[in-house]
Amino acid sequence: MQLIVLVALMQGIIWPKCVATWNCPSPMVCVSMHGDSGNTTASTGTHGLCDHCGSPSAQAQLETYIPSPDFTCPRDDELCQDCYHSAAGAFRNKTYEAWTEANIEGMQFKDWMTVVLTSGVIALAIAREIHEVILCELTRLRLSQEVSSSMLWVHLEHLNAFLRRFLLLPLVFMSAVCLVVGRGGDALSVCFNALALVFLLECDNLLYENVLCDQTRALVHDNGWVEIDDTVADFLALTKFAHFVGISICIPACIVVAYAITEFDKFSQILVNALSMYFVFPMTAILETQLRTGVSVGWRCRAIIMVTGKACLGKRP
Repeated sequence: MQLIVLVALMQGIIWPKCVATWNCPSPMVCVSMHGDSGNTTASTGTHGLCDHCGSPSAQAQLETYIPSPDFTCPRDDELCQDCYHSAAGAFRNKTYEAWTEANIEGMQFKDWMTVVLTSGVIALAIAREIHEVILCELTRLRLSQEVSSSMLWVHLEHLNAFLRRFLLLPLVFMSAVCLVVGRGGDALSVCFNALALVFLLECDNLLYENVLCDQTRALVHDNGWVEIDDTVADFLALTKFAHFVGISICIPACIVVAYAITEFDKFSQILVNALSMYFVFPMTAILETQLRTGVSVGWRCRAIIMVTGKACLGKRP
């Protein structure tokens, strides 16, 4: 359920739907999903997508009009009314890239400090989630060796751990970056968005604490928890620390990267953003092993490059 909500959240950030402009976050407008020249979504209830006046879809619907100082938009065309600047006698043509650049440039010192603080809070929530995933995996391995354990439960728990670590948590990280870049970087918006993401990660713990009865929780505590030794405890501590440090740094860094590539074409922006966000967790894993083994960073990078090169060439490492 958490994964479904996060996918819907990402879809709402990237492709927000609407029936009228008032449904859209400022300064977006509601653009009809049909190819007609007028946006009739407000009167007919036909769904549209929130976009900027300078987007290709909005400009394609506005190109039938010839703006002039005495031009008046038709009453049934909400898109024309929202995008037409009567004083300038022209349509607004600000694109998403231009708005994103202006949004990040408008962030003040206090806003960046808020981003740093909330990045740490989100990093703590993600580190705790990874800690729980590892404990669940240890429990699954222990129970899989018992004859009385249900293999269906074992496989479902393995699938659950995979989805939580490799889909849920990267989506949380990407949402934290996209909410700042695409929905505003003021301190209030950043705090509320971070609170929403942390709530999504903590809702399963709330259900466990408040839905299960005391007897069931006591049974899980006595039979479902795994005992850990000092080695596993040290491993868990390093894992949490590495993810806290890595994600706390990478959320502001990815926001800066998104600002730096606003001049790139659309495909390059998507590619760079996706690579920068998805490389966070592998880089965090490298940091984790670096802390655990103390191997030289130069030798570790050399080994990673050699393994990657051999894999690309089809050779066995």
